[in-house]
Amino acid sequence: MKKIASLFIVMISFIGMKSQISVHYDHNPYFFIEFPNDKEVIPTKSPLFTWSHSEPFSGLAQGESFRMVIAEIKSSQSREEALLVNSPVMVKDYLTSHSLHYPVDAKPLEEEKRYAWQVQKLVNGVVLNKTETREFRVFSPEPVVYTALDERKLEKK
Repeated sequence: MKKIASLFIVMISFIGMKSQISVHYDHNPYFFIEFPNDKEVIPTKSPLFTWSHSEPFSGLAQGESFRMVIAEIKSSQSREEALLVNSPVMVKDYLTSHSLHYPVDAKPLEEEKRYAWQVQKLVNGVVLNKTETREFRVFSPEPVVYTALDERKLEKK
């Protein structure tokens, strides 16, 4: 909770008996995605997503966790718009580490589709900080099959 003052600007004004609170998000460049990076093509449908931040890794404070969101990017959308408008392909809440293997129970990632992803840091369910939105695609290479011509030589089919 000690970093909240540096991440948010909070203004409170009292009008009669009513109060008005406005919160302005101040992006933290020290919270970032490691893999897959922007516009990366990955050779698996179950990637390991990783992210990090510049704060010491002494663990999250009580009430802090991460949320990871992935959404498909439609042809005319930006990656930010895809996360805001489209139904997520996968949302994982209450993460306490800085990585996540794509869950086997999530909707399968499809080849050649573009996906947007972002990690959000939550404090008591409220987004405190978030990474930039990044884009990736999945490509599964064809398996290479070899046949033996003789004991010394293999031929690629």
